Amino acid sequence: EKHNQAIPDTPCSCEYNKEIIDLGENYYPRYLEVRNCSNQMCRLPFKCQPNTYELTILKRRTSTTEQSSVEIPNELKHRWIADKRSVTIGCMCTRDYIIDNK
Repeated sequence: EKHNQAIPDTPCSCEYNKEIIDLGENYYPRYLEVRNCSNQMCRLPFKCQPNTYELTILKRRTSTTEQSSVEIPNELKHRWIADKRSVTIGCMCTRDYIIDNK
């Protein structure tokens, strides 16, 4: 089955705005820059899809029972715990292709 590829150009980016999140003084990095996406910037049949990245964040240890979800060097283990956080680093207009194999 052939698909019609003659679709009008759509903007590549559908980034609505960027936002700075303050995690507080007990985190490193303290500030994260994230992107917000908007479907309104993509014409049909395109949809705005976030492009995410998994970032390792250090949090100052407040108790000895806290455990890291990520392995970190021994020098850091006494004062910090590590955690993964997914952040949106960009937005892109993409089209979902559905192949019907009936």
